[in-house]
Amino acid sequence: LIALGYLSGKADGNYGGKTAAAVKAFQKANNLTVDGVAGSATLDRLESAAAKKKISVQTAAVPDATPVPAVTGTAFKSPTAAEVRFADWYNEIRTQAKLMPDAIIYDYKTGLHYNVHMFSFGKHCDAEPITASDTAIMYQIMGMENWDPHAVWVILSDGKVYMASTHSHGHQVDIIAGNNLEGHICIHFPRTLSDEEKETMPYALSHQQEILRGWEETQAMIK
Repeated sequence: LIALGYLSGKADGNYGGKTAAAVKAFQKANNLTVDGVAGSATLDRLESAAAKKKISVQTAAVPDATPVPAVTGTAFKSPTAAEVRFADWYNEIRTQAKLMPDAIIYDYKTGLHYNVHMFSFGKHCDAEPITASDTAIMYQIMGMENWDPHAVWVILSDGKVYMASTHSHGHQVDIIAGNNLEGHICIHFPRTLSDEEKETMPYALSHQQEILRGWEETQAMIK
């Protein structure tokens, strides 16, 4: 894990939290079952020539939070409120996000945007800013290490724009080095929570509430 860039420091023989997080990051990057357990399949891949190294992005110091070019390779054009889609995560967005994992998060209030790479697609999407510049812009919009849900528009590489909610607090699995963020962020898209989820997952519920609030703002911008 150290040689492949998933873990820093020296080997100490302890399977602690950092090691478990590194194993999960390795498993995600190598299309293995993500459980944090170094089972036979994980160990076989670790010891094979096919093992994928951790993504590393080399960036220079960031003097300010000037927006960077869009990941699509074209000049960025701000979307309009009329373009934004309120679509279900399970029925539409998740499939598209898996095919187009590099996206743009657009803050419709400030007009700022930053690039992210999405890499996990469960009940919500895990993602990371791609460069240090992207992280700086994210912090400019929401502040550093902020868990509060924040309504945004997410632009996929095919140009479709979706209503979503995110935050700026890096946590747990970290797959991109050099972006000045330890861990990853979450991007929540519209989905229906069961009564049990509403009771046991208050943070997920707060993101859905923020999405609805942001959608109302978005619709008001059209009129």
